[in-house]
Amino acid sequence: MTLSFDYLSEETYWETENFDCGEETVNEFLKDRDEALEYQKHNSAITRLYYDSENNMIGFYTVQVSLLDIDRQSIKNLDWNKKLPRLKSSFPVIHVLYFGVDSRHARKGYGRQMMRDIFDMAFELVRNMGCNFIFAEAIKSENTLKFYTELDFREIDEDDSTLSTTRMVFKIDMPAKE
Repeated sequence: MTLSFDYLSEETYWETENFDCGEETVNEFLKDRDEALEYQKHNSAITRLYYDSENNMIGFYTVQVSLLDIDRQSIKNLDWNKKLPRLKSSFPVIHVLYFGVDSRHARKGYGRQMMRDIFDMAFELVRNMGCNFIFAEAIKSENTLKFYTELDFREIDEDDSTLSTTRMVFKIDMPAKE
């Protein structure tokens, strides 16, 4: 179950036309040339398209480096007081803007493999620049929330029933350099 990837570009864009992860906002983003491709062209965000061994596009994600505000009470509730700088409330993150696995390829472990690549990017960023979290605004569906929770993402806000997403973070812990 080896995956390969390519970056979204003019040459690979046509491969997104049949993609369907079952979440309309995610599908629309990927297929909207004025959004996904523009982010990529201007280095505002990077989109990776993932393929199985038969070259079927099975999923994608779009990520960018960002800052995330987390209030001190949430940090305390998550028991991260000793793991984060005391005087800080904005933290560097890898922001997962969009993440989707085509419904025809769901529940085969592909999403976890793709997320592993994001973790690898995060660890590299921590080693070279510093980064505290991987951040995702997860769509409030049972499968999506279960996916992130099983990967040790934690919700950082009180549940707001007026929103269709919930803010979730994975705390990046690396051994301290000597």
